[in-house]
Order: sequence, then structure tokens, then C-alpha cells
Amino acid sequence: MPAKRRYEEILCRHFAWKIFLRGKVYWADGRCGSISVGRHSLKVRTKEEAKVALRKLDERIAVERGLVERERVTEDVNRQLPLEQGFDIYRGYMDRPEVSRGIRISTKKRYRPVFAHFREFCRPRRIHNWNQVNRSVVLDYGSFLEAQGYAPRTVYLELTTIKQILKYLIDEGHLLPTQSFRLRLSKPTSSDVHCYSIEEVRAILEHVAANPELAWLHRILMGLAFTGLRIQELASLKWSDISLDCSTIHLKDEGHRSKTLGHRRRTKSGRSRMLPVLPELKALLRALVRDPEAFVFQSMKGRRLNDNNLRTVFVKDVIRPLSRRFPSPEGERGFKDGRLHSFRHFFCSQMANANTPITALQQWLGHRNSAMVMHYYHLNNADAKRLMSSIRLLPRPSRKGSGGG
Repeated sequence: MPAKRRYEEILCRHFAWKIFLRGKVYWADGRCGSISVGRHSLKVRTKEEAKVALRKLDERIAVERGLVERERVTEDVNRQLPLEQGFDIYRGYMDRPEVSRGIRISTKKRYRPVFAHFREFCRPRRIHNWNQVNRSVVLDYGSFLEAQGYAPRTVYLELTTIKQILKYLIDEGHLLPTQSFRLRLSKPTSSDVHCYSIEEVRAILEHVAANPELAWLHRILMGLAFTGLRIQELASLKWSDISLDCSTIHLKDEGHRSKTLGHRRRTKSGRSRMLPVLPELKALLRALVRDPEAFVFQSMKGRRLNDNNLRTVFVKDVIRPLSRRFPSPEGERGFKDGRLHSFRHFFCSQMANANTPITALQQWLGHRNSAMVMHYYHLNNADAKRLMSSIRLLPRPSRKGSGGG
């Protein structure tokens, strides 16, 4: 019994088609749409060549049937969209209003290196137009990023972004529908971020507490370790967000406030949330001077925290001095790779090990689904040993009383 023929459905500018391989040559079947235009050999042997030939076939038949003029077809088929022009078009799309699900400034910043990396990849390969970008090009781009040493999550983000740009350009008519292709990507679920152990966090806090000049940094690291907040969220906290008894933090998303009001706090999920304050952090907050209009956690000069400056100081004054005390395994990520975001992983892992319900932890961390909680969860050897020592698989043998009768 012959194998079932595999089709790929493609919607071109004028007609719907199915392309399939017959022998070693690709064919196009135009009998699947509302208008039947017959079956035709494309006379090519690769799928990418078949899609190009199909586009020309679609336009030729449209001319033969009087649907479009020949001059217009020639112009559309030969139209090229330069890479930079495509990027500009997509930037305009990113600038759409928030009410139409426009993206945030922080998200736009993540696209800049993607554009730069893709330009770097395309330049030596003489890829100047989006019309040249196909499935093979995107796969080669992924191999290029891996060879450059980028993490799997970064490779996934960049390939997904290029796919999104292509889809938008096709949907808006800047590219022909025949340029679309299917490419399934597996999103990495594991994380390569170092998660601090209890001993490492204790050493970090003791190190900064022992230096009076780092008292401001001690408060910040306490806030990160005992709340699991992202650094941008912690930096935006004002005393008006802290309950009077310092037992609750109300993290409000201000996405719908007027832009004229200056700094607007945006949570990553776009939702407001509340989280309880652990006793250690509560004691610290109660010892601070409360100013309803001031930021709770400030820089050394009493100003709003700058993410980049804070990371630089943290690595220089904390991670490097303590790296000898906590050596990293050869060729593996360890304490030397720890950063401010590692405190979020620490908080999540310790809360999970303390049997915190996953729904509560999901709400405190601000995730839309519980699967992301596992992304932050780590079980190091020390915690694993502590957990294992508290488990009894079999009941302890009872002592039998002496004597008998």
C-alpha cells in the first residue's frame, strides 16, 4: 500500500494551494480552495524553491484569469523589503498604545540586542532583505547563537522574536504569504541562574552588615532575600506600599496611570499583588524612618536605586570577596555567578522546601501560572540532606517491655 501523501497547505495572495512531493519533484494542487485552478508541477526539488515557484505560479494564474494586471504582479513579485526597513516597521508596531496590548519600555530594550545579533549574522551571509529569510536561515541563526555561547533561553527568545517579526510583516502585507513557514521551538524550562544556599545568603548578609559603608546595601539584600521581589519591584517600593504594622507589602501595578505622573510602577505580569512580610524583614522595616512619599530601599546617596549601578557594586563588594569562601566547581556555574536575581530563586526554593502551598507562592512571586514557580525552584545538596533527614519511610521500631507472661 503506497504511503499517504503529505501536503503542506499554503494560502497565497490569490489562491489556496497544497504542495507535495511527487517522486523527486514538488507539485502544487490548487483544487482545495473555493476556486479550483488545477494541479501543476513546480519543477523544483526543494521545499524552499517550491514556495518561490508557487508564488510565481499563483500570480501567473491570477493574470491569466484577469484578476490582476501584469504590471502590478511584476511589481509585487519583485518587491524586496530591506532588513532595516523591516525592523523599523516592527518598531512602529511595538510603539502601539498600551490599551491595544502595546509592550513596555523594558520589553522593547530586550529586542535591541536581538536586532543587533541578527544583523551580525546576516551581514557576512549577504542576507540583505527579509525576502531571503526562510526556515533554513532561522535555523542557521540558532546554530550561530549557540556557537557564540548563548544560553538556550536566549536562543529561544531570539528565534521566537525573528519568527514574530516575519509573521507581522506577512500579516501586514509587507511580505507575501508564501514566505511563511512552520518552525516548532521547545522553550527551555530549566534555569542556569545560580541559587544561593542558606549558608551563602547568611554569609552575604553578615559580610555587608559588618561594613558600616554598606549598611544601605544590607537593607536592599535583606529585602530581596526575604520577599523574592524583582530588583525593579523592590526599587519602586514606597512606604505607602507597606502596611502600618509592616506586616504586608501591597505591590500595585500602575499601568493605567497618566504618563505625566512620572515613574509608573509596572509589574511583569501587569497585575497588583500582596505578600506578607517575614519577621526578619519586619524588624528591619520597623527600625527605619517612615516617610510616606519616600522609597523604602534607597542608594548610598539616598536616591532611587539604579539597577546597573547596584549590580556593579554587588559583584565588586560582595560576590568577589566571598568567592574564595564558596568556590565554584570547575567548568560549572556557582557562587561567582550569583547575582541579585539569585535571591528570587533562593526565596522561592526555601518557601517551597517549607511546604508553602504552590498557589500562595505563585501569587507572592507574581506569576500567571504555577509552572513558572518550578523555574525558580532549586534543591541544593545541603537542603536535600536536611529534607531527607526529616523523612521516615518506615515507623521506628517500638521498644518491647521486659518480662513476659
